[in-house]
Amino acid sequence: MAMGNMTVDDSNQRADTRSLLAANKFPLLRRLSINSLAAMLITATILIFLYRQDQLAEHQKIATQDNEKTAIHLLHLLGYQINTLVVTSNGLDTQALQTNPNIDLFNAALELAQEHDIFKLKIYNLSGATIYSSARSEIGGTSTHPDMLAKALRGEVMHQIAFRDAFLSKTGVTHDVYVVLTYMPLTQSEKPIGAIEVYADATPVYKHIYANTIRIALIVFCVFAALYATLFFSVRRTDRAVAEWQKLIAKFDEKIHNMAFHDALTQLPNRHLLEDRLVQTMAASKRSGRYGALMFLDMDNFKSLNDRHGHVAGDLLLREVAHRLTGCVREVDTVARFGGDEFVVLLSELDVDKAESTTQAGIVAEKIRIILAEPYVLTIQHECEAETITVVHHCTSSIGVVVFINHESNAEDILKLADMAMYQAKEDGRNLIRFFDSPHYL
Repeated sequence: MAMGNMTVDDSNQRADTRSLLAANKFPLLRRLSINSLAAMLITATILIFLYRQDQLAEHQKIATQDNEKTAIHLLHLLGYQINTLVVTSNGLDTQALQTNPNIDLFNAALELAQEHDIFKLKIYNLSGATIYSSARSEIGGTSTHPDMLAKALRGEVMHQIAFRDAFLSKTGVTHDVYVVLTYMPLTQSEKPIGAIEVYADATPVYKHIYANTIRIALIVFCVFAALYATLFFSVRRTDRAVAEWQKLIAKFDEKIHNMAFHDALTQLPNRHLLEDRLVQTMAASKRSGRYGALMFLDMDNFKSLNDRHGHVAGDLLLREVAHRLTGCVREVDTVARFGGDEFVVLLSELDVDKAESTTQAGIVAEKIRIILAEPYVLTIQHECEAETITVVHHCTSSIGVVVFINHESNAEDILKLADMAMYQAKEDGRNLIRFFDSPHYL
Protein backbone atom coordinates (compact mmCIF):
# COMPACT_ATOMS: atom_id res chain seq x y z
CA MET A 1 0.00 0.00 0.00
CA ALA A 2 1.10 3.54 -0.60
CA MET A 3 1.73 6.03 2.09
CA GLY A 4 -1.40 7.84 1.06
CA ASN A 5 -2.30 9.05 4.52
CA MET A 6 0.92 9.20 6.53
CA THR A 7 4.50 10.41 6.36
CA VAL A 8 7.18 10.56 9.04
CA ASP A 9 6.36 14.19 9.83
CA ASP A 10 2.60 13.51 9.84
CA SER A 11 3.14 10.59 12.20
CA ASN A 12 5.27 12.71 14.50
CA GLN A 13 2.72 15.52 14.48
CA ARG A 14 -0.11 13.20 15.43
CA ALA A 15 2.00 11.44 18.04
CA ASP A 16 2.84 14.84 19.51
CA THR A 17 -0.85 15.72 19.57
CA ARG A 18 -1.76 12.50 21.35
CA SER A 19 1.11 12.94 23.82
CA LEU A 20 -0.04 16.48 24.55
CA LEU A 21 -3.59 15.33 25.19
CA ALA A 22 -2.32 12.55 27.43
CA ALA A 23 -0.11 14.97 29.35
CA ASN A 24 -2.98 17.43 29.77
CA LYS A 25 -5.49 14.76 30.74
CA PHE A 26 -7.57 16.01 33.64
CA PRO A 27 -7.41 13.31 36.35
CA LEU A 28 -10.33 14.89 38.20
CA LEU A 29 -11.52 11.71 39.91
CA ARG A 30 -8.08 10.58 41.08
CA ARG A 31 -6.97 13.98 42.38
CA LEU A 32 -10.19 14.99 44.05
CA SER A 33 -10.91 11.57 45.53
CA ILE A 34 -7.45 11.36 47.13
CA ASN A 35 -7.45 14.96 48.32
CA SER A 36 -11.03 14.86 49.62
CA LEU A 37 -10.46 11.52 51.36
CA ALA A 38 -7.33 12.84 53.04
CA ALA A 39 -9.08 16.07 54.04
CA MET A 40 -12.07 14.19 55.44
CA LEU A 41 -9.91 11.77 57.44
CA ILE A 42 -7.86 14.63 58.87
CA THR A 43 -10.98 16.65 59.67
CA ALA A 44 -12.70 13.67 61.27
CA THR A 45 -9.62 12.86 63.35
CA ILE A 46 -9.33 16.46 64.52
CA LEU A 47 -13.02 16.64 65.41
CA ILE A 48 -12.85 13.40 67.39
CA PHE A 49 -9.67 14.50 69.15
CA LEU A 50 -11.20 17.87 70.08
CA TYR A 51 -14.36 16.16 71.35
CA ARG A 52 -12.30 13.77 73.49
CA GLN A 53 -10.15 16.55 74.89
CA ASP A 54 -13.22 18.64 75.67
CA GLN A 55 -14.88 15.72 77.44
CA LEU A 56 -11.70 14.95 79.38
CA ALA A 57 -11.26 18.56 80.47
CA GLU A 58 -14.90 18.84 81.52
CA HIS A 59 -14.98 15.56 83.46
CA GLN A 60 -11.59 16.19 85.02
CA LYS A 61 -12.87 19.49 86.32
CA ILE A 62 -16.02 17.85 87.68
CA ALA A 63 -14.03 14.97 89.20
CA THR A 64 -11.60 17.29 91.01
CA GLN A 65 -14.44 19.45 92.26
CA ASP A 66 -16.33 16.41 93.52
CA ASN A 67 -13.22 15.05 95.21
CA GLU A 68 -12.56 18.40 96.86
CA LYS A 69 -16.14 18.46 98.12
CA THR A 70 -15.61 14.97 99.49
CA ALA A 71 -12.52 16.12 101.37
CA ILE A 72 -14.31 19.18 102.76
CA HIS A 73 -17.28 17.08 103.80
CA LEU A 74 -14.95 14.60 105.45
CA LEU A 75 -13.22 17.36 107.41
CA HIS A 76 -16.58 18.73 108.44
CA LEU A 77 -17.74 15.36 109.75
CA LEU A 78 -14.49 14.06 111.27
CA GLY A 79 -12.44 17.19 111.80
CA TYR A 80 -12.14 16.61 115.55
CA GLN A 81 -11.08 12.97 115.16
CA ILE A 82 -8.55 13.87 112.46
CA ASN A 83 -7.02 16.66 114.53
CA THR A 84 -6.86 14.32 117.55
CA LEU A 85 -5.11 11.68 115.43
CA VAL A 86 -2.56 14.22 114.20
CA VAL A 87 -1.84 15.57 117.70
CA THR A 88 -1.51 12.13 119.29
CA SER A 89 0.83 10.97 116.56
CA ASN A 90 3.46 13.62 117.15
CA GLY A 91 6.80 12.12 118.14
CA LEU A 92 5.88 8.51 117.30
CA ASP A 93 8.17 6.39 115.14
CA THR A 94 7.00 4.24 112.24
CA GLN A 95 6.28 1.15 114.33
CA ALA A 96 4.43 3.18 116.93
CA LEU A 97 2.41 4.92 114.24
CA GLN A 98 1.28 1.60 112.74
CA THR A 99 0.25 0.29 116.18
CA ASN A 100 -1.36 3.54 117.35
CA PRO A 101 -4.68 2.54 118.98
CA ASN A 102 -6.27 5.80 117.74
CA ILE A 103 -6.11 4.41 114.17
CA ASP A 104 -8.69 1.73 114.97
CA LEU A 105 -10.91 4.30 116.65
CA PHE A 106 -10.60 6.57 113.61
CA ASN A 107 -11.44 3.69 111.23
CA ALA A 108 -14.56 2.97 113.20
CA ALA A 109 -15.62 6.62 113.14
CA LEU A 110 -14.83 6.77 109.37
CA GLU A 111 -17.00 3.74 108.70
CA LEU A 112 -19.91 5.30 110.56
CA ALA A 113 -19.55 8.78 109.09
CA GLN A 114 -18.55 8.08 105.49
CA GLU A 115 -21.14 9.19 102.99
CA HIS A 116 -18.88 9.14 99.93
CA ASP A 117 -17.00 6.40 98.18
CA ILE A 118 -13.42 7.24 99.12
CA PHE A 119 -10.95 5.06 97.21
CA LYS A 120 -8.18 5.76 99.72
CA LEU A 121 -7.52 8.29 102.48
CA LYS A 122 -4.15 9.38 103.84
CA ILE A 123 -3.32 11.85 106.63
CA TYR A 124 0.06 13.55 107.03
CA ASN A 125 1.52 15.42 109.97
CA LEU A 126 3.40 18.65 109.62
CA SER A 127 6.69 16.85 109.00
CA GLY A 128 5.20 15.01 105.99
CA ALA A 129 4.98 11.57 107.60
CA THR A 130 1.95 9.41 106.89
CA ILE A 131 0.14 8.98 110.19
CA TYR A 132 -2.91 7.33 108.69
CA SER A 133 -3.69 5.46 105.45
CA SER A 134 -6.56 3.26 104.32
CA ALA A 135 -3.78 0.94 103.14
CA ARG A 136 -2.25 0.30 106.57
CA SER A 137 1.16 -0.70 105.16
CA GLU A 138 1.74 2.88 104.02
CA ILE A 139 1.56 4.31 107.57
CA GLY A 140 4.91 5.76 108.58
CA GLY A 141 5.95 6.39 104.99
CA THR A 142 6.01 9.61 102.95
CA SER A 143 3.93 10.98 100.10
CA THR A 144 4.53 9.89 96.52
CA HIS A 145 3.90 13.54 95.56
CA PRO A 146 6.16 15.55 97.89
CA ASP A 147 5.77 18.78 95.92
CA MET A 148 1.99 18.66 96.15
CA LEU A 149 2.15 17.75 99.83
CA ALA A 150 4.52 20.64 100.55
CA LYS A 151 2.08 23.09 98.97
CA ALA A 152 -0.83 21.59 100.90
CA LEU A 153 1.12 21.99 104.15
CA ARG A 154 1.52 25.66 103.21
CA GLY A 155 -2.25 26.01 102.89
CA GLU A 156 -2.92 25.25 99.19
CA VAL A 157 -5.43 22.76 97.77
CA MET A 158 -3.82 20.53 95.09
CA HIS A 159 -5.39 18.17 92.55
CA GLN A 160 -4.13 15.53 90.14
CA ILE A 161 -5.64 12.88 87.88
CA ALA A 162 -3.36 10.00 86.90
CA PHE A 163 -3.41 6.50 85.42
CA ARG A 164 -1.92 3.77 87.60
CA ASP A 165 -0.91 0.32 86.40
CA ALA A 166 -1.27 -0.85 89.99
CA PHE A 167 -2.84 1.10 92.86
CA LEU A 168 -2.91 0.10 96.53
CA SER A 169 -6.34 1.02 97.82
CA LYS A 170 -8.15 0.23 101.04
CA THR A 171 -9.46 -2.99 99.50
CA GLY A 172 -6.13 -4.16 98.05
CA VAL A 173 -4.20 -3.72 94.79
CA THR A 174 -6.25 -2.52 91.82
CA HIS A 175 -4.83 -2.63 88.29
CA ASP A 176 -5.24 -0.22 85.36
CA VAL A 177 -7.11 2.47 87.19
CA TYR A 178 -7.58 6.23 86.84
CA VAL A 179 -7.45 8.03 90.19
CA VAL A 180 -8.28 11.57 91.28
CA LEU A 181 -6.26 12.75 94.26
CA THR A 182 -6.76 15.91 96.31
CA TYR A 183 -4.40 17.36 98.90
CA MET A 184 -6.08 19.63 101.45
CA PRO A 185 -4.42 21.41 104.39
CA LEU A 186 -5.33 20.64 108.03
CA THR A 187 -5.40 23.56 110.44
CA GLN A 188 -6.01 24.09 114.12
CA SER A 189 -6.59 27.59 115.43
CA GLU A 190 -5.70 28.76 111.90
CA LYS A 191 -2.29 27.11 112.16
CA PRO A 192 -1.27 24.27 109.81
CA ILE A 193 -0.91 20.91 111.53
CA GLY A 194 -0.87 18.57 108.53
CA ALA A 195 -2.73 17.60 105.37
CA ILE A 196 -5.12 14.97 104.11
CA GLU A 197 -4.92 13.18 100.76
CA VAL A 198 -8.22 11.89 99.36
CA TYR A 199 -8.32 9.47 96.37
CA ALA A 200 -11.35 8.78 94.19
CA ASP A 201 -11.74 6.18 91.44
CA ALA A 202 -12.23 7.98 88.07
CA THR A 203 -12.03 4.82 85.94
CA PRO A 204 -15.81 4.62 85.23
CA VAL A 205 -15.75 8.23 84.05
CA TYR A 206 -12.86 7.60 81.68
CA LYS A 207 -14.45 4.42 80.37
CA HIS A 208 -17.60 6.39 79.71
CA ILE A 209 -15.60 9.05 77.87
CA TYR A 210 -13.80 6.46 75.73
CA ALA A 211 -17.06 4.69 74.93
CA ASN A 212 -18.66 7.98 73.91
CA THR A 213 -15.56 8.84 71.86
CA ILE A 214 -15.85 5.58 69.95
CA ARG A 215 -19.55 6.18 69.29
CA ILE A 216 -18.90 9.73 68.14
CA ALA A 217 -16.00 8.51 65.97
CA LEU A 218 -18.25 5.94 64.29
CA ILE A 219 -20.92 8.55 63.68
CA VAL A 220 -18.42 11.06 62.29
CA PHE A 221 -16.77 8.50 60.03
CA CYS A 222 -20.15 7.25 58.79
CA VAL A 223 -21.24 10.81 57.99
CA PHE A 224 -17.98 11.56 56.21
CA ALA A 225 -18.12 8.22 54.40
CA ALA A 226 -21.60 9.06 53.10
CA LEU A 227 -20.43 12.52 52.12
CA TYR A 228 -17.35 11.08 50.41
CA ALA A 229 -19.43 8.52 48.52
CA THR A 230 -21.79 11.24 47.30
CA LEU A 231 -18.87 13.41 46.27
CA PHE A 232 -17.06 10.48 44.65
CA PHE A 233 -19.96 9.48 42.42
CA SER A 234 -20.66 13.09 41.49
CA VAL A 235 -17.03 13.66 40.58
CA ARG A 236 -16.89 10.36 38.71
CA ARG A 237 -19.74 11.50 36.50
CA THR A 238 -17.96 14.78 35.93
CA ASP A 239 -14.68 13.00 35.25
CA ARG A 240 -16.32 10.79 32.64
CA ALA A 241 -17.89 13.84 31.03
CA VAL A 242 -14.48 15.52 30.92
CA ALA A 243 -12.95 12.35 29.41
CA GLU A 244 -15.65 12.28 26.72
CA TRP A 245 -15.04 15.96 26.07
CA GLN A 246 -11.32 15.28 25.65
CA LYS A 247 -12.05 12.48 23.20
CA LEU A 248 -14.26 14.81 21.20
CA ILE A 249 -11.52 17.45 21.22
CA ALA A 250 -8.98 14.87 20.03
CA LYS A 251 -11.31 13.69 17.27
CA PHE A 252 -12.09 17.27 16.31
CA ASP A 253 -8.37 18.11 16.21
CA GLU A 254 -7.68 15.06 14.05
CA LYS A 255 -10.56 15.99 11.78
CA ILE A 256 -9.25 19.54 11.39
CA HIS A 257 -5.79 18.17 10.61
CA ASN A 258 -7.28 15.75 8.10
CA MET A 259 -9.34 18.49 6.45
CA ALA A 260 -6.30 20.77 6.21
CA PHE A 261 -3.98 18.22 4.60
CA HIS A 262 -6.19 15.55 3.04
CA ASP A 263 -8.80 15.36 0.36
CA ALA A 264 -12.25 14.93 1.90
CA LEU A 265 -13.50 12.60 -0.84
CA THR A 266 -10.58 10.17 -1.25
CA GLN A 267 -8.71 10.77 2.04
CA LEU A 268 -5.51 11.14 0.01
CA PRO A 269 -3.04 13.93 0.75
CA ASN A 270 -4.14 17.20 -0.86
CA ARG A 271 -2.05 19.69 -2.80
CA HIS A 272 -0.62 21.36 0.33
CA LEU A 273 0.60 18.09 1.84
CA LEU A 274 1.88 16.92 -1.55
CA GLU A 275 4.05 20.02 -1.92
CA ASP A 276 5.46 19.45 1.58
CA ARG A 277 6.31 15.84 0.77
CA LEU A 278 7.84 16.79 -2.55
CA VAL A 279 10.20 19.19 -0.75
CA GLN A 280 11.11 16.40 1.71
CA THR A 281 11.72 13.96 -1.16
CA MET A 282 13.97 16.47 -2.93
CA ALA A 283 15.97 16.99 0.25
CA ALA A 284 16.33 13.23 0.71
CA SER A 285 17.39 12.95 -2.92
CA LYS A 286 20.13 15.49 -2.37
CA ARG A 287 21.47 13.56 0.62
CA SER A 288 21.32 10.09 -0.97
CA GLY A 289 22.09 10.98 -4.61
CA ARG A 290 19.08 8.94 -5.75
CA TYR A 291 16.52 10.18 -8.23
CA GLY A 292 12.85 10.66 -7.60
CA ALA A 293 9.93 10.78 -10.00
CA LEU A 294 6.66 12.68 -10.08
CA MET A 295 3.68 11.59 -12.17
CA PHE A 296 0.80 13.88 -13.06
CA LEU A 297 -2.38 11.98 -14.01
CA ASP A 298 -5.61 13.17 -15.57
CA MET A 299 -8.61 10.93 -16.17
CA ASP A 300 -9.51 11.03 -19.87
CA ASN A 301 -13.18 10.17 -19.88
CA PHE A 302 -14.33 11.50 -16.57
CA LYS A 303 -16.55 14.43 -17.64
CA SER A 304 -18.91 12.21 -19.64
CA LEU A 305 -19.63 10.11 -16.53
CA ASN A 306 -20.46 13.23 -14.50
CA ASP A 307 -22.67 14.62 -17.27
CA ARG A 308 -24.63 11.41 -17.70
CA HIS A 309 -24.95 10.04 -14.14
CA GLY A 310 -24.17 13.04 -11.93
CA HIS A 311 -21.56 13.81 -9.31
CA VAL A 312 -22.47 10.75 -7.22
CA ALA A 313 -21.11 8.51 -9.95
CA GLY A 314 -18.08 10.77 -10.42
CA ASP A 315 -17.27 10.59 -6.72
CA LEU A 316 -17.47 6.80 -6.74
CA LEU A 317 -15.06 6.65 -9.68
CA LEU A 318 -12.58 9.01 -8.03
CA ARG A 319 -12.58 6.87 -4.88
CA GLU A 320 -11.91 3.79 -6.96
CA VAL A 321 -9.09 5.54 -8.80
CA ALA A 322 -7.52 6.48 -5.47
CA HIS A 323 -7.80 2.87 -4.30
CA ARG A 324 -6.18 1.51 -7.48
CA LEU A 325 -3.37 4.06 -7.38
CA THR A 326 -2.40 3.31 -3.78
CA GLY A 327 -2.17 -0.37 -4.71
CA CYS A 328 0.41 0.34 -7.40
CA VAL A 329 3.13 2.00 -5.34
CA ARG A 330 5.29 1.39 -2.27
CA GLU A 331 4.65 2.52 1.28
CA VAL A 332 7.38 5.14 0.99
CA ASP A 333 5.68 6.70 -2.03
CA THR A 334 2.85 9.21 -2.04
CA VAL A 335 -0.46 9.31 -3.88
CA ALA A 336 -2.27 12.64 -3.76
CA ARG A 337 -5.37 14.16 -5.30
CA PHE A 338 -4.36 17.41 -6.95
CA GLY A 339 -7.88 18.58 -7.73
CA GLY A 340 -10.88 17.54 -9.84
CA ASP A 341 -9.92 14.38 -11.72
CA GLU A 342 -6.18 15.04 -11.44
CA PHE A 343 -3.90 12.89 -9.30
CA VAL A 344 -0.17 12.97 -8.51
CA VAL A 345 2.08 10.04 -7.70
CA LEU A 346 5.44 10.80 -6.05
CA LEU A 347 8.13 8.12 -6.18
CA SER A 348 11.18 8.48 -3.95
CA GLU A 349 14.54 6.71 -3.55
CA LEU A 350 14.75 5.23 -7.09
CA ASP A 351 18.33 4.84 -8.33
CA VAL A 352 21.53 6.88 -8.53
CA ASP A 353 21.49 6.41 -12.32
CA LYS A 354 19.00 8.57 -14.21
CA ALA A 355 18.40 6.04 -16.98
CA GLU A 356 17.67 3.29 -14.49
CA SER A 357 15.42 5.61 -12.50
CA THR A 358 13.55 6.54 -15.67
CA THR A 359 13.05 2.86 -16.43
CA GLN A 360 11.72 2.20 -12.92
CA ALA A 361 9.35 5.17 -13.12
CA GLY A 362 8.16 4.00 -16.51
CA ILE A 363 7.36 0.54 -15.15
CA VAL A 364 5.25 2.04 -12.34
CA ALA A 365 3.55 4.47 -14.74
CA GLU A 366 2.65 1.68 -17.15
CA LYS A 367 1.27 -0.41 -14.29
CA ILE A 368 -0.87 2.55 -13.28
CA ARG A 369 -2.04 3.23 -16.86
CA ILE A 370 -3.14 -0.37 -17.31
CA ILE A 371 -4.97 -0.71 -14.00
CA LEU A 372 -6.75 2.62 -14.43
CA ALA A 373 -7.93 1.58 -17.88
CA GLU A 374 -9.81 -1.41 -16.49
CA PRO A 375 -13.64 -1.01 -16.41
CA TYR A 376 -15.24 0.68 -13.40
CA VAL A 377 -18.34 -1.01 -12.03
CA LEU A 378 -20.22 1.63 -10.08
CA THR A 379 -23.34 1.07 -7.97
CA ILE A 380 -25.16 4.39 -7.88
CA GLN A 381 -27.97 5.50 -5.57
CA HIS A 382 -29.12 9.08 -5.96
CA GLU A 383 -30.54 11.06 -3.08
CA CYS A 384 -34.24 10.60 -2.35
CA GLU A 385 -34.27 7.44 -4.50
CA ALA A 386 -34.56 3.94 -3.07
CA GLU A 387 -33.45 2.07 -6.20
CA THR A 388 -29.83 1.66 -7.21
CA ILE A 389 -28.34 1.36 -10.69
CA THR A 390 -25.12 -0.28 -11.79
CA VAL A 391 -22.98 1.52 -14.31
CA VAL A 392 -19.95 0.09 -16.11
CA HIS A 393 -17.71 2.95 -17.20
CA HIS A 394 -14.49 2.87 -19.21
CA CYS A 395 -12.01 5.54 -18.30
CA THR A 396 -8.33 5.89 -19.20
CA SER A 397 -5.61 8.20 -17.96
CA SER A 398 -2.99 10.50 -19.43
CA ILE A 399 0.24 10.46 -17.43
CA GLY A 400 3.10 12.95 -17.43
CA VAL A 401 6.32 11.93 -15.68
CA VAL A 402 9.32 13.94 -14.50
CA VAL A 403 12.44 12.23 -13.15
CA PHE A 404 14.33 14.62 -10.87
CA ILE A 405 17.20 15.02 -8.48
CA ASN A 406 17.70 18.05 -6.23
CA HIS A 407 20.07 20.18 -8.27
CA GLU A 408 18.69 23.42 -9.62
CA SER A 409 15.02 22.52 -9.92
CA ASN A 410 12.42 23.34 -7.25
CA ALA A 411 9.14 21.78 -6.24
CA GLU A 412 6.97 24.22 -8.18
CA ASP A 413 8.99 23.68 -11.38
CA ILE A 414 8.72 19.90 -11.08
CA LEU A 415 4.94 20.07 -10.76
CA LYS A 416 4.72 22.37 -13.78
CA LEU A 417 6.92 20.14 -15.90
CA ALA A 418 4.95 17.01 -15.00
CA ASP A 419 1.76 18.90 -15.85
CA MET A 420 3.24 19.86 -19.25
CA ALA A 421 4.18 16.23 -19.92
CA MET A 422 0.63 15.13 -18.99
CA TYR A 423 -0.89 17.58 -21.50
CA GLN A 424 1.51 16.25 -24.12
CA ALA A 425 0.12 12.77 -23.49
CA LYS A 426 -3.42 14.10 -23.99
CA GLU A 427 -2.45 15.83 -27.22
CA ASP A 428 -0.80 12.66 -28.51
CA GLY A 429 -4.04 10.68 -28.16
CA ARG A 430 -4.65 10.05 -24.41
CA ASN A 431 -4.16 6.82 -22.45
CA LEU A 432 -0.45 7.48 -22.87
CA ILE A 433 2.66 8.13 -20.79
CA ARG A 434 4.99 11.00 -21.60
CA PHE A 435 8.28 11.92 -19.89
CA PHE A 436 9.57 15.45 -19.62
CA ASP A 437 13.30 15.03 -20.14
CA SER A 438 14.60 18.49 -21.10
CA PRO A 439 18.09 18.81 -19.56
CA HIS A 440 17.56 22.55 -19.25
CA TYR A 441 15.16 21.96 -16.39
CA LEU A 442 16.48 18.78 -14.76
